Amino acid sequence: MNKSDASVNLLWIISHPDRLVEGELDDYYHIFVASEIFVEKVKKVSKASVSVLHQATDINVFKPAKKKLFLPEDIVFIGNSRNEFRTMVKWATEENISLALWGSKWEQYVDAKLIKGQYIPNDQVATYYSSSKILLNDHWETMRKNGFISNRIFDASAAGAFLITDNVVGLDNVFDGAVVSVSSKKDLVEKIDYYLKNEKERLALSSKARKAVLSNHTFLHRATEIDCMISKYLDKVCCKL
Repeated sequence: MNKSDASVNLLWIISHPDRLVEGELDDYYHIFVASEIFVEKVKKVSKASVSVLHQATDINVFKPAKKKLFLPEDIVFIGNSRNEFRTMVKWATEENISLALWGSKWEQYVDAKLIKGQYIPNDQVATYYSSSKILLNDHWETMRKNGFISNRIFDASAAGAFLITDNVVGLDNVFDGAVVSVSSKKDLVEKIDYYLKNEKERLALSSKARKAVLSNHTFLHRATEIDCMISKYLDKVCCKL
């Protein structure tokens, strides 16, 4: 793709920064980056203008369930193994934390009794999120190190879930401290124990995280910002024609 005087090319980098091809970045008028720290790296290797634009969610899909499900465990993880023993599941099982797990290819890593299903239809995921007492989340290592916040955090927060995730730079800024992060197995055990015993505080944080999404992180917010950027460069393009 080449930058053209007759079109406006924008790029939104939302994940997998390790797959970035530097030579392609100058083909764009503007580059959005879903990370507060990786945006600085992009600025160093591109002539395009660059700004932060985090991931977001569809609040018409991800919203609190009208009727919650009865789940077999208080602690829930929803996601495929991706053929690796993902951090939060690994820590939880090593510490004998009772866990309900939905996703594929987990048999090679965990006891089959933990696996409650291979797949949840997309239109039901929000209900599972909001029915859990504690929803676990983790990141690809390259995304975590480069400050890319998982889209699951936006989706689950919009659904009213209480989340515990691995540490990722920028999380507290985006969610105003409403999403709890941990840095070790010991930390995970302590946080799970604490928040299971303190329901009022847990619900307060999940409510705060949902408000953060509704206020700043819906697809409407993102579409509006992208549209503004398109208009800015479209005016310049039209002037050249």
